Amino acid sequence: MLPDFRERRIATHLVAALLMRARANGCTKAVLLTTEHPAFFARYGFSLTSVDELPTELELSREFQRRFGAWTHCMCRRLD
Repeated sequence: MLPDFRERRIATHLVAALLMRARANGCTKAVLLTTEHPAFFARYGFSLTSVDELPTELELSREFQRRFGAWTHCMCRRLD
């Protein structure tokens, strides 16, 4: 995030909105892949997890196949 926008908490609002929408759609777990700033997501209850713990359908997804690498942090959190 560019410095001029950090104080506006845009990323915080985006994460909150996505988690709210996931809960409203009946999701019980949120998973994310990030190349940077795992500490930011930890503030919202996400914790680092092993790729081995991911649902098979996520591992088979095109997005996962394109983005995952040794530099990627895999994180998850329960939504219930």
